Amino acid sequence: MARQKNDQIPLGELLTMARLEKGLSRAQLAKETNVSENSIVRYEKAGLEKDGQYPPSQKLAALCFCLGISPLTALLSSLERDDYWMYYGETDQEWLMSHPAHSYLSEQWFALTRDNQLLREMLKVFLCPEKAAENFHEDDIEWMKEEARKVIEVQDKFESKMIDLGLFSPTQRTLSTPGDPTKVTRKGFEKDPFDYASMSNDYTGTKNGSD
Repeated sequence: MARQKNDQIPLGELLTMARLEKGLSRAQLAKETNVSENSIVRYEKAGLEKDGQYPPSQKLAALCFCLGISPLTALLSSLERDDYWMYYGETDQEWLMSHPAHSYLSEQWFALTRDNQLLREMLKVFLCPEKAAENFHEDDIEWMKEEARKVIEVQDKFESKMIDLGLFSPTQRTLSTPGDPTKVTRKGFEKDPFDYASMSNDYTGTKNGSD
């Protein structure tokens, strides 16, 4: 049966696809999650075959974290099709905002948005200096230049740390899969190397320290 883009993927199929995408055998997954290989066989049949079995919450959590599956997606995949469509419409922004990492990710996003906006405005100043002179006082332009310099320094510092940790490719300019950040050595870093917002807050980002 053809599946729509937002159609339910049975949990067993979801687990199997995620495991294969990670390049893991069932034995390897069992070792990583401390879930028996026989259990994984049954879980990968969940929602697909009669002898399939849905994992208990703790084992499902371990599988989700190891395979990079959204817990919400896994929960929806465990429902019957009619229930899936009933709850699918309720997975709105509030679900995401209740995630434990939402505040951290929001802070990172706002910091990057703020800094990139400053860099975009600075680019306009360099590309159209005559127009910038009409819109901004000379002191304001100099302040923008200084703040842009600070942003670039922070972003370069952040990128260097990501490269040192093996999470960023300087040649392809792409991010690598971070895995478990708690297992990455952070010795020598004054602050969390993943925390761009903290680094960017080393400067006020506001003229004369005001909002």
